Amino acid sequence: MTDPTSPSTVHPPSPPPHPPKVHQQGEERSIPPWRFFIPLVLQGFLVLLIPVQNAYTVTFGRTVILQTVPVDPYDVLRGYYQVLSYDISMVEQLQKLPGAGSWLTTPRPKPTNIYVILEEVPTSIQPPYPWKPIAISPSYPVNLAFNQVALAGFIQDGQVTYGVEQYYIPADQRDEINKTINDTQQRNFQALVMEVKVDGRGKGVPIRLWIGDRYYQF
Repeated sequence: MTDPTSPSTVHPPSPPPHPPKVHQQGEERSIPPWRFFIPLVLQGFLVLLIPVQNAYTVTFGRTVILQTVPVDPYDVLRGYYQVLSYDISMVEQLQKLPGAGSWLTTPRPKPTNIYVILEEVPTSIQPPYPWKPIAISPSYPVNLAFNQVALAGFIQDGQVTYGVEQYYIPADQRDEINKTINDTQQRNFQALVMEVKVDGRGKGVPIRLWIGDRYYQF
């Protein structure tokens, strides 16, 4: 039997545990630089995302002409933005189109998707003739004809918006545009149309406002 007191069975004592590091008062912990850079990069990405998307739509999107409703230029041109409404912004007009149903007027706590199918009306005159709304859908339509485009929007509480209602107006052109709208609508209240670029998902970006046979592009 092995003698428990034999030197071969005696284990060396375990080293004492390392004492926890105590931060002295006034000592600062170093913060990794990436904790500063990542939030900045994310914020910069979000800021640039919308302009990049708009630039892509303007470059590769389809051109669509929307008919505006009569406006009061003195009310529309307040501040730096022109605010327009379109004939497809009115629920009573959309209810006449194929695809309309209870989903169009059912109250919901959140905005509901809406897609208006627009069909080109060929013309060689200026200003360009507005495209004709032919149907609506709560989802993006498939199998569109080559002369059709689906414009995406939202409906909530009876209000329909497409993201093309606000249009920036340079301060040095506001008075001129105001007068042009006023003079033109006295002759033809349907004289205002908006030229819009629409991407493959239905998102629209306004690019040019036609007032009679004149246009303003910013």
